[in-house]
Amino acid sequence: MKACIAKAIKGTEWEVSTEQRGQAPDGSVWVADVMASRAAHRIAFEMQWSAQSQDETARRQEQYRSSGVRGLWLFRHPSAVQVSKDIPSLHVEVQLDPALAWVSIPHETPYGSKKMDYQWGPRIELGRFVRGCLARKFIWAPGIDQAVPLDIFTADQACWRCKKPTSIITGFEFRVDLLVPGARPVWLKMENFDNPLGRTVLGGVPLFSVQ
Repeated sequence: MKACIAKAIKGTEWEVSTEQRGQAPDGSVWVADVMASRAAHRIAFEMQWSAQSQDETARRQEQYRSSGVRGLWLFRHPSAVQVSKDIPSLHVEVQLDPALAWVSIPHETPYGSKKMDYQWGPRIELGRFVRGCLARKFIWAPGIDQAVPLDIFTADQACWRCKKPTSIITGFEFRVDLLVPGARPVWLKMENFDNPLGRTVLGGVPLFSVQ
């Protein structure tokens, strides 16, 4: 798959090299699977075939950051993918014969395993994704302090105390899809507020100014 990434880069204004070695300011050595370079800009594409802990990914990403390189991770194992601006990572699916690969962008949800299909966005052919990254079409969204439209869902229910009909809030949908083409809405149920896993996701909500 390194060859597929390198081939996609060759058709752009960027220079490409594979197994590119470098040294971080602390003296540690890194080796990028595929390096795209243009003037002072460098992007390392890391194709991680074997399992790798998030701590190890963070350590290697810091090597790149301190060296002035932007690292982008493509993981074969879905559980290794992190929804993070500092460590952009995605799931890659590979077909060997014929040689094809697709990238899936994670769709953050409070529960379950990232192996579930509904937690992934549409698949993008690997070469097309690489060219999109170099054209600055792969962005972190929503941005900090950016207003995000919010849909509030309600349902009618009898009050448990007085038995009179009332309306309750059942969930919220942050309409990121209205701001960023191809993005998915972020759906949260009321019970997410009482669940530790749900609060992990809700930790990102204060970054939004809801309108």
